[in-house]
Amino acid sequence: MKPGFKQSTRLLAKRLGCSSEQMLEGFAPAQAADLDQVIPWRAENQPEELPAGDRDYLRWRYNFGDNTLPGNRKSFLWLLKIKGEILCMMGAQHHTLHTSGQNLDIAYPLDLLVRKDLNGSGLGAWINLAIQDKYPILLVIGGGTRDSARLIRRLFRAMPDRKTWKLPVSTEGTLRRLLPIAILARPISTVADGLLSLKRGFHRGTWRASGIHLEPIERFPGDIARLTRNWPTEDIYLERSADFLNWRFIDNPGIDYQALLIYRKQQLLGYVVYHLYHSLENKQMQASIDDLIWERGGGISAQQQRLQCILAASIDHLIARKARLISLASYGDQADRTLQQLGFLRRKDEQTFSIFSRMADDDYLFQPERWYLSNAEAHGMNF
Repeated sequence: MKPGFKQSTRLLAKRLGCSSEQMLEGFAPAQAADLDQVIPWRAENQPEELPAGDRDYLRWRYNFGDNTLPGNRKSFLWLLKIKGEILCMMGAQHHTLHTSGQNLDIAYPLDLLVRKDLNGSGLGAWINLAIQDKYPILLVIGGGTRDSARLIRRLFRAMPDRKTWKLPVSTEGTLRRLLPIAILARPISTVADGLLSLKRGFHRGTWRASGIHLEPIERFPGDIARLTRNWPTEDIYLERSADFLNWRFIDNPGIDYQALLIYRKQQLLGYVVYHLYHSLENKQMQASIDDLIWERGGGISAQQQRLQCILAASIDHLIARKARLISLASYGDQADRTLQQLGFLRRKDEQTFSIFSRMADDDYLFQPERWYLSNAEAHGMNF
């Protein structure tokens, strides 16, 4: 136990009217018997209304001691309970990171929540320190409140933000929201959308001429991880096993994800995971590309051409599904040039990425150019 955590525990225990021993003993993974207490507690103390299906979400995301889905066997919802009362909670989703020919055990802190009357007591910082005491490497990815972002910057090492890219298919919804005279949106968008369509037409001809075809799937095949076998050993990326992908996307109770395998003849080139949703802000159907993995064998030019064809084919598929804006979040510059060529624009709504590590040899973890991340690692209110 670090001296800072030990001191924090002693001071906070005194403030809460209990002992340090009670706090350390009361910090443990939730078990099956805790679920009926956790559900109403979360609803009462969450600052925003929780989406429907919170019980299904928790059972899917975490192992409560009696459910062992392939993706959550080692993922726990940690509770601080004193005299049977929950004071705060934080989830830790366990996973495996690949880099330099080795596999690293990591966890993502999720679902931090402090009892409402204890906000500002220091429990939020304490539970982060307690989680750091349990796991050697932690990644924090995504948004959160301003207060939580400040807390993370104090306790974790900040990395450059993840980039958010957006491809406008129809500009009318955005123009109606931005223009002072809404009636001008349609004529202006007609011209803009025509130019965008011409550019997409060029790339459509390229990917179709390459012999690429897309295959929608209901579940990922067992050998899907072979797509990353040719990735450089120095790259850092999340495990993409069939077990993880099927748990993270296909079995997810909160979002209806769709998956595509991309082939050239019989050769598997990559896969794309996406979901469609109706934007209340832009009043249109939008698509989010949530995960993208491509085979990286061959030279840089061949890799870029392969990725461009995969993305162009996926864009046409999403447009056929009525998407009028397509977004993609990424970390790492492997795809940046290709996204720009296809007309994606980089936006300011970028997401934080921070790391905690207590490994002796961890310098390589803090080299941004080695990382590849997508929305597979992110977490939000809609799961």
